Amino acid sequence: MTEYTHYNLILFRVNDSKTSLLKMNIFKAFALFVPVLAACGSRAFASEDSNAHPAIDVAENVTQLSHGNESETQLSAGFHWDIDAPEYSIKKAAKVKRGRVLEKIILTRKMKGTILRAHNRARSITKPSATNMLKMTWDNNLAATAQAYTRKCIYEHNPNPEHTRFSYVGENLFISMGLPFDASLLDHAVRAWDEEKSVYNYNTVTCRRGKICGHYTQVVWAESFKVGCGVTRCGSIDVRGRKWKDAILFGCNYGPGGNYRGEKPYKSGRACKKCPGADKCSGKLCSNPIRDRIFFNPKMARWSPWSSWSQCAVTCGMGSQKRTRKCNTGVATDCNGYAAEIKHCVKGPCTTNQSSYRFDIILGEDEELDMDSLLNLFRNGNSLHMKSR
Repeated sequence: MTEYTHYNLILFRVNDSKTSLLKMNIFKAFALFVPVLAACGSRAFASEDSNAHPAIDVAENVTQLSHGNESETQLSAGFHWDIDAPEYSIKKAAKVKRGRVLEKIILTRKMKGTILRAHNRARSITKPSATNMLKMTWDNNLAATAQAYTRKCIYEHNPNPEHTRFSYVGENLFISMGLPFDASLLDHAVRAWDEEKSVYNYNTVTCRRGKICGHYTQVVWAESFKVGCGVTRCGSIDVRGRKWKDAILFGCNYGPGGNYRGEKPYKSGRACKKCPGADKCSGKLCSNPIRDRIFFNPKMARWSPWSSWSQCAVTCGMGSQKRTRKCNTGVATDCNGYAAEIKHCVKGPCTTNQSSYRFDIILGEDEELDMDSLLNLFRNGNSLHMKSR
C-alpha cells in the first residue's frame, strides 16, 4: 500500500510574483495576536497553586514605603495598600457597586514623569538583563482609559480596556488608604508591581508557588512601549468585601499588552543588542524618536525593508517560506499593507518504498494550484496525484 504525505496549503498572503508556486486567496497578516491571558497583573501570571488572594513580598515601613510579605499590607493602624485586584466577572459585577468619588485627581506633568521613570528604571535593571527592552513613553489615550475607569471607584480589573491603535491593552491596579497622595505614592505603586520579580522565575516562566507576578511581567514586557495612567480619590470603595474610605485608586494601561502564557517578558542578553534596526540605546533601553512620540502622527509611519525569505521549512515535499517587515511606529496596523508574507516551496518529492515518487497536495475549496510551476519539479516517469477537498 502506497503511503502518501499530505500537505495543508494554508497561507496568510502569497506574493503575486511568477516565482510563487501557488495562486491562492490573499489574507491579511497584520501581526495582530489574541493572547491567551489578559495583561492585568494578578490574572495574567499567577501560580497554579495560588489561592484566591495570593501575596507578593512587601515590607512594613510607613516612612520609606519599602516592600516585603503581603499583597495587602497594613503599614500601621489605618494605613493599607493593595495590588491584587479581583478579576471582573459578569456575575460578580451585578453585585459590585461603584464607590463614591471624593476627588477627580488630574496627573501633573511631574507625576507623569515619576511614573515613566519608575517604569523605565524597572525595565533597565532586570535580571537577567534584557537585550530587546523598548523604552516606555506616555500615551494620552491609554491614560484617558485608565482615568475613566478609576473614576468608577471599582477595585477590579477593567474587562475591556480599549485603544484605537492597540488591539490588546494590559492593566495594573494599585489602591491605598490612609497614605498621603503625591508623586512618591505613584513611585511606590510601580515599585510594588516591580517587587514581584522576587517571586518570578525567568527560566521557567512561573511564579513561586502561592504567589502572583503578573504585575511585574507587564511592567517589564519588552514590547509594551506605551503606558498611560489615571488616579481617583474614592470616598468609599469595596476591596474584596471590605469598605475602604478615602482611598487612592491608581491604574495604568499598557500598549501593546503583554503577559502571553508561556512567553518570557523579554529576551535576555547584553542591553540593546537586539533593538529594532533604527533604534538607539538609551539607558539600556531601545529608543526611537518615531515610536517614542507622545502624539501619534500617521504620516510618519513607514515600513522597514523586507527581510530575506527564510529557507524552505522542509527538506522534501511541500513547505513554506516567510519574510517580514516592521512598521517604524512599533504598531503594524499604523502602516498600510502587510507585516508578513508567506509562500510555498517544494524541495522535491519525498521518497517512498515504491519505485516512483508520489505525494498529495491538499487544497482548500477556494485555492488554485499553478500546475505549470510544478512541472519542472518532477523527473520523467514520476506521477502527480491530485486530491481536492
